[in-house]
Amino acid sequence: MVNAAFSDAFSPGLSHEEVTLRPVRKEHVQDPAFAVWTLNGKNAEERAAALAEGIKVFIASGYQIVDPSTESPRTAHYGDVAVLCKTNDRVQMVAQALRAASVPWATQQSGLLSTPEAVLALACLRRLNDPRDTVASAEILSLADCEEPEAWLADRLQYLERDGDNARWRDGGKDGHPLLTRIAQLRAQAPLLSPYAAMELVITQCDLAGRVLRWRRDELVARVRLANLEALRTMARSYEETCVARREPATLSGLILWFGEQAQSKLDILAEPPIEAVKVMTHHGAKGLEWPIVILLDLEKDIQDRLWSVSARSDTSFDVEAPLTDRWIRYWPWPFGAQKKVDLAEVMAESPEGIRMQAEAIDEAKRLLYVSMTRARDCLVFGLPAKRGSCEWLGTLNAPWLAPEAATDSILLPDGSKIPCQFRSLQASSAMAAPTESDIALRWFPVPDSRTERLPAIFVASVSAPQPCRITETLSLGERIKLKTGIDMTALGNAVHASMATAFTDPNAMFDEARAARILDGFGLASTIDPTELVRQIRAIETWVGARWPDCRRHTEIPIESILPNGQIMQGRIDLLLEVPDGWVVLDHKANPAPSDRWGEVAAEHSGQLTHYADALVRATGRSVTETWIVLPVAAGAVQISIGT
Repeated sequence: MVNAAFSDAFSPGLSHEEVTLRPVRKEHVQDPAFAVWTLNGKNAEERAAALAEGIKVFIASGYQIVDPSTESPRTAHYGDVAVLCKTNDRVQMVAQALRAASVPWATQQSGLLSTPEAVLALACLRRLNDPRDTVASAEILSLADCEEPEAWLADRLQYLERDGDNARWRDGGKDGHPLLTRIAQLRAQAPLLSPYAAMELVITQCDLAGRVLRWRRDELVARVRLANLEALRTMARSYEETCVARREPATLSGLILWFGEQAQSKLDILAEPPIEAVKVMTHHGAKGLEWPIVILLDLEKDIQDRLWSVSARSDTSFDVEAPLTDRWIRYWPWPFGAQKKVDLAEVMAESPEGIRMQAEAIDEAKRLLYVSMTRARDCLVFGLPAKRGSCEWLGTLNAPWLAPEAATDSILLPDGSKIPCQFRSLQASSAMAAPTESDIALRWFPVPDSRTERLPAIFVASVSAPQPCRITETLSLGERIKLKTGIDMTALGNAVHASMATAFTDPNAMFDEARAARILDGFGLASTIDPTELVRQIRAIETWVGARWPDCRRHTEIPIESILPNGQIMQGRIDLLLEVPDGWVVLDHKANPAPSDRWGEVAAEHSGQLTHYADALVRATGRSVTETWIVLPVAAGAVQISIGT
């Protein structure tokens, strides 16, 4: 595929003769060796589905290739195709599209230990190792028979209510689960087994292969799941070999921990089932490999240089005897966070260093593209989106004739010669929108069609909605406290509550300006409120309380809790609770500076809070609440409300 027409693009500075490849293989087939597929779709997922449709049509067309082993023509199958993507996320997207289209696929990606079959196998292994691992028991019940969480969770709660042994739930007896019972029987063998033998024992004796095959009636998916179980055995063997190499003991607990480390490091590679499947991998991962048919994706992507990242630099030529001489690390951290378009960045990109880094990135992109394009033996396919713009990566070749916009059966080379080309415009099949059989049964916690909003366990009384009430008395107390503009109202409320609590906790201790100033300073309000005014207001409230309820017993900042009829736990704190001969008086302080004509509105807004306090007091003490008040120290007033009327 590489010829004099674009040899300079791949290897600048070299002559055409030095880089031009001369064909030596005799062509035994007539089908075009080059194709351009236009992938239509509004987003990447739809374009991946269009690609899957194109692969199906391509294989069904009977495209002829030369068999690598016999050198004879034959019809291509899925195992002859490789799809190369730029990123691992893109690999996963293409694999998902192939699966939805019932096209066999294989990837060299991590994620083995997060597959349902691996989760089930590891849950059985953990249960074998630790009979107290009830989380493993729940995972086994959820996955082995696709039992809904609502069912097994209710069963476990009922079991515990009957004083059942926490670790023995569903582990034997008439209500026991077959897998948990079988694992309990195998546990006596665990101390005598190597980690690999334990893994093999769990997979075989618990018939995990039979169970995962019942999850979905799909031969392709079944083969993948069986291959993943086999890959688990291989990983267990690798753990033992690692322990031998390090001269460390290999234990079952160590194997379980090692599995977690492998998953965290993304070293748990998914198995490749022994089937003729389309290989999906990254361009970098394809180095050194070869397939009859190669489809290149993401050729329209931009080229990313390493200007704003770590790179090693050398000011002199490499010296094998002193490899680090004049070698240093350059790092320019990106200082603009999530911003992408910054004037300074453009200036840096146009600097000598920026130009050099961009040139290096382009050269590296060309080298990677050369590697990808030369992976194909019989047919090279460019998969390009319908709206692809300038195609920066492919554009580094300066060969626009490689990506024709309109349908054509050949492409014209700069030297005037033509080569056959297969051009296709692909759409995602409507049947690809959903697999033939849903995997919903494999979900541990399936998402319901409609969600039921559940109330929080804790209900804070201060956020209660207003309740029916009646304003029975309004009075003025002292003079308003002057506030400066822009004061922090949250800090003001906390400071007022702290001051009121200090003053009412011990009536014999004088609450003076010095104590008030310390409290205000602690809340950052030293320069915004005059402590003299605050002390004056608190004394006015103290005088009113002493005159109206002369024989009361004062309780400040009393925490209160009760269970509401709906099961929620109400929690709150009564600012000032007065114990009077015939019951209780509840006073709640608010730092709201509203004018007097809005006091009734403020009081009604907090009627729900007082309602909950009164109800909790009656239920806890059996004594009635005679009065409920909203006290406004800043606004210099108090409002009595009658709740429930």
